[in-house]
Amino acid sequence: PVAELDASYPDYLGRWMDYLQVGAPDAIVQPVLTHCDLLLPSVASDLTSVDRSSAAFEAAATAQIQWVQRQLVHD
Repeated sequence: PVAELDASYPDYLGRWMDYLQVGAPDAIVQPVLTHCDLLLPSVASDLTSVDRSSAAFEAAATAQIQWVQRQLVHD
């Protein structure tokens, strides 16, 4: 799942950060998490169903937060 974020970095974060750097270099940026549900794991007993438990959402959000933090430090 995080590999999908890495593969789509230019669309998800990079392009927007580049636009801000050029157009508003002193801007304060507040990242917002969206689409965490895309990182939810499948239910082990039924690979076509998605685990929508609060623990699964928390894990997906945590993975996305860590990814954003790594990307922002990297840029």
